[in-house]
Amino acid sequence: RAQQDRAPVLTHRDFRRLGAEAASRYLRASTGETAMLRPLTAALCAALLAGCASTAATKDPPPAAGAKADYTGDVYASTYRPIASPPVLISNATVLVGDGTRLDGADVLLQDGKVAAIGSGLSAPAGATRVDGSGKWVTPGLIDVHSHLGVY
Repeated sequence: RAQQDRAPVLTHRDFRRLGAEAASRYLRASTGETAMLRPLTAALCAALLAGCASTAATKDPPPAAGAKADYTGDVYASTYRPIASPPVLISNATVLVGDGTRLDGADVLLQDGKVAAIGSGLSAPAGATRVDGSGKWVTPGLIDVHSHLGVY
């Protein structure tokens, strides 16, 4: 009886002789696999049809002509709050301005989270952090929105 419950063993010669597809069909038929799948397939189809039949499509009436929207606020309101920080002066850097202009040996002054000034010979306010930009490139106002730091 234990021998009947097992799938028949096919050798590589059998696969070559029958072909892979025919051998696969032979194995499924001999193990009763297709007989087990039929009730499962029927049950899944019945459940799917029952679910589709029980959901009625309801349509809301169209809004009246000239109706105003209830919400008047900014639907995409920003949650950004700048972090308090001292002014920063980046000096003697190569600056690429947003319009494509290249400024060699220029300074960039940042105050209150914004670019306050770009030019040469800028003076730093009291308490400012100074950064030597020699040999560095600065692109003020361009933000890397793919940052994984979450601080942009």
